[in-house]
Amino acid sequence: MAKSVECSFDAESTSISADDKVVYTVSTLAEGSGTLEVLGLTAEERRLIFGASQTVGFALNTDLAQPQMALLFEQKKADGKKMLYCIFNVKFNPAGLSATSVEGGVEEQTLSLDFTSIANDEGFFYYCVD
Repeated sequence: MAKSVECSFDAESTSISADDKVVYTVSTLAEGSGTLEVLGLTAEERRLIFGASQTVGFALNTDLAQPQMALLFEQKKADGKKMLYCIFNVKFNPAGLSATSVEGGVEEQTLSLDFTSIANDEGFFYYCVD
């Protein structure tokens, strides 16, 4: 289950000059990157998002082929309605390991997953609707 997501997009600008002054600037978005924080992952979820070929368990190895996928989430607004988001062409970087031993209680364990995003075939990085 996801706890939070952050995503930013890199802009590239090119200035067009004439008579020793900038006439106009062309800006384009190159790619996005971000982090998804989740409450841990099952082995099946790890296989899915990291592109592992095993059928049981999960092993991090050199032949991973991370699939491009869409990241869907919602955000509650102050009026009680929801804003829905879809980030296109997301690829997750393999996550490291982190574990904590807790005696006599329960401690929330989260995992941060870094990802990249490129524009879809229509040139969109993400879409939102309320």
